[in-house]
Amino acid sequence: MQSIFSQPGAARALSSAARRRPVRTARWLVLGPLALGTSIACASPIELFMLRMQENYVQTSNVAVSMDFVRFDAQVRTSQPGDVGQITLTGSNLGPQQLTQNGNGWAFESAHYGSQAELQVYYPTPHYYTLEFSGGSLVSPFVRGVDFTPEVPLMPVLTGNTYEGFSTWDPSNGNYNFTFNGLEGLGLVDPNYARGYLSFTNVTTGERLTTLAFGADAQQLALPSDWFSAGDEYWGDLEYFYQYSNEQHVHYGSLSTTRTSFKFTVGSDLGGPGDPGDPGDPGDPPPNGVPEPASLGLVAAGIASLCLVRRRRPMKQDA
Repeated sequence: MQSIFSQPGAARALSSAARRRPVRTARWLVLGPLALGTSIACASPIELFMLRMQENYVQTSNVAVSMDFVRFDAQVRTSQPGDVGQITLTGSNLGPQQLTQNGNGWAFESAHYGSQAELQVYYPTPHYYTLEFSGGSLVSPFVRGVDFTPEVPLMPVLTGNTYEGFSTWDPSNGNYNFTFNGLEGLGLVDPNYARGYLSFTNVTTGERLTTLAFGADAQQLALPSDWFSAGDEYWGDLEYFYQYSNEQHVHYGSLSTTRTSFKFTVGSDLGGPGDPGDPGDPGDPPPNGVPEPASLGLVAAGIASLCLVRRRRPMKQDA
């Protein structure tokens, strides 16, 4: 499995329920340093960490949106690959889970489940989980607990005629008005912790388009006409994030996301060369997969000044 901190373009395997969808890299991320009990003047080897619950949906018309899968994952990033030798996640009803290392990133991803009820059997929420760090350059093992209580964002939905309107859009006539339900009305503790992302891949050419980021109050975006070509097929992902990135919050380290994927062919009803296919069938993924945006870029302030664990130092040689 690829870490969310791996380079853009790396692919991860999807469950059988999602194999006909694009393969994506894991996204990210966020959520920062361990809690500091005493002031120690050195750099922490643990740069980022989080636990996440993600719901994935597929939209196939203006009104048809259905559940694809739900999963749980844990992510950690260290300063250097050798900083930690092993990271163990505890709290799951399946027992301890080992994170897999890829460079200075560590990751664990659960199986994909068909509903929240199925996921909760094995990865309950709210629930207390721990990340146990050992080995590497650590002098001794230590544990970081996360009171995992994710605030699940709304299910992303393309609203109005946005989905079906792609079939009659001629990019030469101007930008496309992309509307969606947005994060308003969720009752967030702090809307600054809410984020949204809209990303596209041109399936016809394999080109990955620039990801658009937006805040909690956004409900429409203008898609640049020069990004799209009539007759080409595209994959889109509309994603909502809610993260506790304030170290002082009781649920710090908790992240939840919802993502809705959709497929369309620009101007398919205008007599162009594109073939929209069956909108109810996602079809085959692009050759190189569809990546998630490379990074949320949200790191808690002051991380460079924190030190939680002393590194081993070379022993002094006798003169």
